[in-house]
Amino acid sequence: MKKIILSIGFLVAMASFSGTEAANINVNINIGMQPAWGPVGYNYVAFYYFPDINVYYNVNQGLFHFPRGGRWVSARYLPGAYRHYDLYGLYKVVLTDNNPWRFNQRHMVDYRHFRGNRNQIVIRNSHDNRYRDSRRNEVRWYDDNNRGNNNGRGRDSDYGRNNGRDSKGRSTADRQHDSNRSSRDNNYREENKRTDRSSGRNDLKYAEVSRSENASRSSSERKSENKGDNRSSSRSEAGRSSASGRR
Repeated sequence: MKKIILSIGFLVAMASFSGTEAANINVNINIGMQPAWGPVGYNYVAFYYFPDINVYYNVNQGLFHFPRGGRWVSARYLPGAYRHYDLYGLYKVVLTDNNPWRFNQRHMVDYRHFRGNRNQIVIRNSHDNRYRDSRRNEVRWYDDNNRGNNNGRGRDSDYGRNNGRDSKGRSTADRQHDSNRSSRDNNYREENKRTDRSSGRNDLKYAEVSRSENASRSSSERKSENKGDNRSSSRSEAGRSSASGRR
């Protein structure tokens, strides 16, 4: 009986250890959630800090944190003033602290020497097989619909469900971008069709006008020829009559 109890206790302990270990692995690895513009070499990232623009990015929630009006604001997209920055080129400092903007003054001093550094290798350019999924994770930092004019008024609800990404790893912004591009392509094709139809109608009108003008010219030419024949005939009759009178 004692051996049975010890065996059961051992199995329970092993199961608990395995569950804890698996949980730690899930918590400490988020490579698949890291954006394509993130730096290589990190199995887990909580936040990125951009020294060039003094902005933070929450990898797990997919939110940017930036200063506005004396406070820190979180939003899916950066405001329009940041639109022309290229996050693929800006240097990112990897942080593991929660709410790192609390230490922003220290970060601005400690990481200011990274400003202007453009030598960081990003995930999109990596050939490491660990990044096979995150290489396609093209997270946008601006909104195509309102040209990045995001005022940071609360977080988007999509990021409460699977980080706002579908089974292919595309974010809601990516899907919207693809939808807008498809719509623009369809509009372009429809416009071309309308232009072609309009061009065809113009060609038909031109052909009809040309035929009408040709017919009009032919009629005028025939009338002119008939008048010439009539004048010639009249002169011939007059000549014969004069000759007959002299005889």
